[in-house]
Amino acid sequence: RIAAEQYGIPRMIADQGELIYNGRSFRIEGLRGRFAGDAQQRLAAVDFDLDLAITSPFGGSPGDAGGGRSFSLELRTDKFHLGDAPGDAVRADLPVIVAQILAMFEVVTCDVSIVLRATGRFDDEGVVEYDLEGRVSISDASGAYEGFRYPLQQLDAQVGFDTESVTVHSLDAVGAGGAKIGIAGRVVPLRSGS
Repeated sequence: RIAAEQYGIPRMIADQGELIYNGRSFRIEGLRGRFAGDAQQRLAAVDFDLDLAITSPFGGSPGDAGGGRSFSLELRTDKFHLGDAPGDAVRADLPVIVAQILAMFEVVTCDVSIVLRATGRFDDEGVVEYDLEGRVSISDASGAYEGFRYPLQQLDAQVGFDTESVTVHSLDAVGAGGAKIGIAGRVVPLRSGS
């Protein structure tokens, strides 16, 4: 699942990349493409690069505990825009953690880029365990920080995340009366899981 709310199947278009299968592993290398937008649904088009490796995609050796089946994924997006002006996209097909981070900043308008890495093991029933890490870069944003009652403008932020936590590495913005706001630190759950 790519988004917390589903609005149909994400339209993923690949321009280039390699699919490699050697009997022991399956890899997608250098996949460059786009999650196609939809102007009528105000869904952003998002350009991306993706690498994926799966070991023993069809099961491990008979005596191999757990089947030795694992995956690693890296997804990188170019900067894309979300906004509230006529014609702006108001949503995008996003990993759930990224959608939660944007909700935490209550963004009204912003430019976003993402780097996401996931590794894990799986079996015939699905994912057994996984680790997730990445970063979200937010620029030219307006919104508010969850729990901070004043609107923020000219917001730029670098936010890291992993399986356990979200860390604001830097957040710089202009607040009420032109006040300069700077925030950094680990996010403690306040509401809506953020």
